[in-house]
Order: sequence, then C-alpha cells, then structure tokens
Amino acid sequence: MTESRVVIGIDPGTAITGYGLIKEAKNGDLTWLAHGVITTASDWDEP
Repeated sequence: MTESRVVIGIDPGTAITGYGLIKEAKNGDLTWLAHGVITTASDWDEP
C-alpha cells in the first residue's frame, strides 16, 4: 500500500447504530480513531 487510509465500520440498528473508525498506516499498522453510537427514540414509528 502506498498511502494510509481510514476505514469506517457500521453496525446498523433500528434504535441504536454503532460505528468505529480505524486508520491503516502504510506499513499495515492499525490505529483506533473513534467509536460511538447514534441513537433514536425507540418509540419512533418507522416510515
């Protein structure tokens, strides 16, 4: 690989969606960048 890259992983859900970001360096090393959740009210009606 000639450049580093950032990869996002998404765990989809209805009320809670998780995500994570890692950076892959040119030499293959992985570095954690961020993670978290996006939440919606569990009583919302789906379209």
